[in-house]
Amino acid sequence: MIAKRNAKEISIWMKRAEVRPSDIALQLGVSRSLVSATINGRKNNRRVLAYLEDAGCPERFLRLPEDMRRGR
Repeated sequence: MIAKRNAKEISIWMKRAEVRPSDIALQLGVSRSLVSATINGRKNNRRVLAYLEDAGCPERFLRLPEDMRRGR
């Protein structure tokens, strides 16, 4: 089951950090729709989630899958 992400807070964080979904897609070589679906919780793409986490997006917004959580 895919965890419910806080897409609104992720979007706010992205605007403040000047991170755009199209930039993530280009950097990772994936579609923008995959980035959007991951942010909105319809997909669980680990590369997109790792990118957001590494860029500084708070884990509490991302609701990472258990095997991706730090501090385990």
